[in-house]
Amino acid sequence: RELVSWVLHMKEKNCEAEVLDRAMYDKKFEMQMVQMIDIACLCISESPKLRPLTHELVLWLDNIGGSTEATK
Repeated sequence: RELVSWVLHMKEKNCEAEVLDRAMYDKKFEMQMVQMIDIACLCISESPKLRPLTHELVLWLDNIGGSTEATK
């Protein structure tokens, strides 16, 4: 299966953590890593109008691991 479609499929199943590279995986950073996957999935939307703007990405990336969810 193509990597992008597999990641999107795993995200739909709420299994994002399963796509993380176990060589880099650390349970204490799982939330941040899943937030990165969520942001990446928004960036590859088939519709350009649904893709986030650069300033939104910067804000979301700056807030990863904070008290607010990155993609809201």
